[in-house]
Amino acid sequence: WYSEGDDIGDAMEKGVKEAQKKGQALLFNNFHVKDNEQYSKMNEVMIQAKTKSVIVHRSNSLDTLVCDVRDCFADPAGVERGYTVDAQGRKIDLCFDRRTSPIETLAHLEPKNLVHHLAEAASFPDEQASMLKKLGYAPAKTVLVENLFAFEYSRSNLEKSVAEWELLYESLGVKADPQIIRDYLTPDVESRDRPKKHSEVIDNYKVIHHTLVDQAKELCWMIRRE
Repeated sequence: WYSEGDDIGDAMEKGVKEAQKKGQALLFNNFHVKDNEQYSKMNEVMIQAKTKSVIVHRSNSLDTLVCDVRDCFADPAGVERGYTVDAQGRKIDLCFDRRTSPIETLAHLEPKNLVHHLAEAASFPDEQASMLKKLGYAPAKTVLVENLFAFEYSRSNLEKSVAEWELLYESLGVKADPQIIRDYLTPDVESRDRPKKHSEVIDNYKVIHHTLVDQAKELCWMIRRE
């Protein structure tokens, strides 16, 4: 929908109009709401189209941090998060290629910035919900990534995942049939190994553990010990 000379709002408006003519709805993914001039037209178009929103959040910020470091995402605002090493502690930069590489990758986290990053990530849903409200969007609910995909690790979590997917669809204005969701998820029940202990994916685990115990006991629940 983008043409030379357009901004993101112009492209969004064309997309919405085209979808409406076809009796369809657009789904935008990975959108961080911002309140600035660049995004003002886009927000205006989205609000006029009565856009519904849902915040999908990974509640364990330590998992998010480890994943970001291993995938080589840039440090935000120059605040170092850490770097990736192999099993011998040597720096490597496989990034996304780690998923298909036989080389074991671990995250070496920067302890002095640890609590800052975890707290910042944990506050994301509330900040985004507040921003959506400020801009005029309908109230947004938060669904948790861990609940959406809990069924992949244990059959006992299937109903938890069904309920979370129901909430996600409800937030987008869709009344979903839980049995259809259940039938769709069931083939992938227990299809993945449980996440590894953090001592197996964090190179300097003992330092990180002590940092949380000393500086932020309220975040210690994020440490996966089994």
